[in-house]
Amino acid sequence: MPKELKQQLIEESEEEYRKILERSSTRLSKELDETVERINLSVKKMSADVVTKELKSYEHLFEQYKNNALEEFDSSKEQTSNYQNELKAKLLEDIEKEKERLFALIDNKLSDAVMAFLLEAMQHEVDLGAQSDYLLKLLEEHKEEFKQALGS
Repeated sequence: MPKELKQQLIEESEEEYRKILERSSTRLSKELDETVERINLSVKKMSADVVTKELKSYEHLFEQYKNNALEEFDSSKEQTSNYQNELKAKLLEDIEKEKERLFALIDNKLSDAVMAFLLEAMQHEVDLGAQSDYLLKLLEEHKEEFKQALGS
């Protein structure tokens, strides 16, 4: 084979080899870009999935804390209401006892005042049935004394 032909074949082969290398490099670069894009999309999707999962977990945890707080609040509210009811019942009981004590005191004081009045009326030998006007007048005159006797 002549040297020139050989040289031409070598140059054509080199040119063809260079073109094949360029096409392969271009195709490889394109495939690499596509692979990078797919990896980026996969990473974004996985990241979004992880964030969504964590947010749901936090929402669930928050809901549990909220429910626990509401239960505690309701329990405290119920305890407060029960305590208020107990206090009201005790207060009403104490008021009732005090009323009974005051009524007994008034009854005793009034009995003493009526006895004193009757004793005074009897000392004057007053006919109580016939002297109702006199008795009412006498009671009216001693009204302040009765009030004072009841107040002390």
